[in-house]
Amino acid sequence: MFDLIVRVIEWVRFFLVPLDLVPVPQPPVRMDPWRRPWTSPTQDEAQAILRAREEATRKKRKLYYLPPGVFLPLPGARR
Repeated sequence: MFDLIVRVIEWVRFFLVPLDLVPVPQPPVRMDPWRRPWTSPTQDEAQAILRAREEATRKKRKLYYLPPGVFLPLPGARR
């Protein structure tokens, strides 16, 4: 929908209006509060970000069952 609005505004600018009078709206940019140059995150935001990162890494970890006598190869060992 936003793209359609922008396209209509561009056509209106092209046919009816001198180019400098009507700016084309830019979509709002959602930024990570850590990367915002003008502010640092509030304490609540920082805690929420860290909690979300911890949960994401926790979901990626997989636990495997190794029966007795089965060993994983040592890192750097030759095959």
